[in-house]
Amino acid sequence: MGQRSTALADTFHEARQQFLSTIEGYTPEQMQARCEAEQCTVAALAAHMAGVHTTASGWIAKAARGETLPNVTMEDIDRNNHAQFTRDARRDKDEIVRELRATGEQAEQVLRGLSDADLERKIQFRLLGDEATVQQLAKNALIGHSDSHRQSIAAAAAAG
Repeated sequence: MGQRSTALADTFHEARQQFLSTIEGYTPEQMQARCEAEQCTVAALAAHMAGVHTTASGWIAKAARGETLPNVTMEDIDRNNHAQFTRDARRDKDEIVRELRATGEQAEQVLRGLSDADLERKIQFRLLGDEATVQQLAKNALIGHSDSHRQSIAAAAAAG
């Protein structure tokens, strides 16, 4: 593990703790508020982030090993998200919180296990504009994604 991967993991840890504490503080009614940008409930979007932790950390680990990442498109992501948002619209908050904790810890451990050389590895990944580094993938898929959805959730809960 390098200094940069430690710093990246620490940044992700902070982002996931903020996300988790946001969700933990919500009432059942707030969990059913609608996130307009994503067109789903707060519960569905929180469950989505737990899934993102697993998917993104898997992609990051594969990329760090030099393995090919899936050739997914935004249309694929949107289709999968729609199905997941429908399935998890009324999911129990306690169950979501447990999943966020477990998948977030797993993703954090993946980040902590990377070397600085791993972070610099160039990858081909359509969702990031064809070529990116493992570090860019981690920043976008884990940290940026979490921050973006946390803001959307906070706005929905405040309005609902």
